[in-house]
Amino acid sequence: MAIVAIDQGTSGTKALVIGESGEVLSRGYAHLDLQHGAPGVSECAAEDLWQSIVKAVQQALAGCTEKITAVGLANQGESILAWDKNNGAALSQVIIWQDSRSASLCDERRAHSDLILAKSGLALDPYFVAPKMVWLRDRVPTGVITTTDTWIIARLTGKFVTDVSTASRTLLFDLHTRSWSTELADIWGLDVADLPELINNDFVIGEICHPDLEELRGVVLAGAMVDQPAALLAENCFAPGQAKCTYGTGAFLLTNIGAAPKISAHGLATSLAWNIRGESAYYLDGQVFTAATAVQWLVDNDLL
Repeated sequence: MAIVAIDQGTSGTKALVIGESGEVLSRGYAHLDLQHGAPGVSECAAEDLWQSIVKAVQQALAGCTEKITAVGLANQGESILAWDKNNGAALSQVIIWQDSRSASLCDERRAHSDLILAKSGLALDPYFVAPKMVWLRDRVPTGVITTTDTWIIARLTGKFVTDVSTASRTLLFDLHTRSWSTELADIWGLDVADLPELINNDFVIGEICHPDLEELRGVVLAGAMVDQPAALLAENCFAPGQAKCTYGTGAFLLTNIGAAPKISAHGLATSLAWNIRGESAYYLDGQVFTAATAVQWLVDNDLL
């Protein structure tokens, strides 16, 4: 028996088939092209993102003889799109976490910055989800607007959910109650009734049923998390003070701070890493937005 782990990242999607002893039996990867037009723009085609998942999974499963018993999903965290809740069709490009076109919407809400930080653990910044949602809603009046994980999960299983680690990157999630905050949503003119159901990270979401992944039909999607706290978990950083640094599209240094949130006085983000078996862990997060992205820019401009 084995599981499939899907890491849907900024620059591409990885899929691993992992055996009962934790060994990687096979892997797949599909690149994802980003579009950086005018300053502040970072986006990709939604169908390209979806197909990167399909291709990576199919590549990983090619020739695999193990019975797949479950699938887990890691996502980008702060990237969003508009889509039709009835059929899963994308109604917009995916607005990537690096996109800063919603900066003016943050500037308009500076008077609320202390409240936002105290409740969400996050600074008022276009990196996070809520300003992107408002910016996109002004341009796409129909459909739902969610983080990419909700769209992917809806396509895979038909469920309208997001995990608590992803929700904690939205500026709409109260770290202390671990729930959507009406007070925070009101600041952005959003309605919590439109947001997906919150689930813990070990929640068994449902059976995969999308025709693009017939190889996994009937297999349960049984775990979901943002990629960076997922890496914190994978590096066995279970105790307060343990940390990891991941270098990918960006670079992210995360430190486990234990079972209760602590708001940083030095500009770091505080978020919920996971809720697993009823126990929560929080983390401090320092971000460098361009790591591999900067290297790719050098390559694209024949400077490296």
